[in-house]
Amino acid sequence: MSLCMPFNPKLQQLNAQAFCQQILLDGLSVKHLVVGDDFRFGCDRQGDFYYLQEFGNQQGFDVENTPSVLNAVGERISSTVVRQSLENGDIAAAQMNMGHSVTLSGRVVHGQQLGRKLGFPTANVHLKGVKSALSGVYAVTFLVDGVSHDGVANIGVRPTVQGKTPVLEVHLLDFNGDLYDKYVQVTFCQFIRAERKMAGLSELETQIQCDKEEALRFFANQ
Repeated sequence: MSLCMPFNPKLQQLNAQAFCQQILLDGLSVKHLVVGDDFRFGCDRQGDFYYLQEFGNQQGFDVENTPSVLNAVGERISSTVVRQSLENGDIAAAQMNMGHSVTLSGRVVHGQQLGRKLGFPTANVHLKGVKSALSGVYAVTFLVDGVSHDGVANIGVRPTVQGKTPVLEVHLLDFNGDLYDKYVQVTFCQFIRAERKMAGLSELETQIQCDKEEALRFFANQ
């Protein structure tokens, strides 16, 4: 059985003692509790693992922790560390902490076809309204129908054209064809630059060409 509690204002305002009493004892009748060694709870993060241990000793239930997992260089792995690496464009650090490649998957949908008008047709991968920690321009690989293609991708809100919704657009370096409705996987290989607003479409076209050349250099050295 699983229990998912909504993080509403009532729960948010509980202090550590009230959380333990109302949620753990009165609500769940806890007999044995397992939490991460960095677990924090209660209003303003008042409670921690040691608070739980002391409370458990007083109330007759055991509390044990799950030790932190360390990466290859002995640093603690956490979702916060991974998100920070992605926000900084540090793909290598994110991969080391996750233990696998940085990928996004989705279906190719119709876009505004601005890239095609500029001479750089793109596959627009639907992100289902999810805001990714990733942002900017990257050298990527693009897996479709079991075949991998090199590409350059922009993920962000496209400020030059007054975009608001995050979009993942991939220009393939070695492919011509119809990708609409295909389910694809995009693997982020190398950060190229941060997303920024251009002065106009002419500057955007020039910058995309530079991004493409940077991606080509990256793949040529692999």
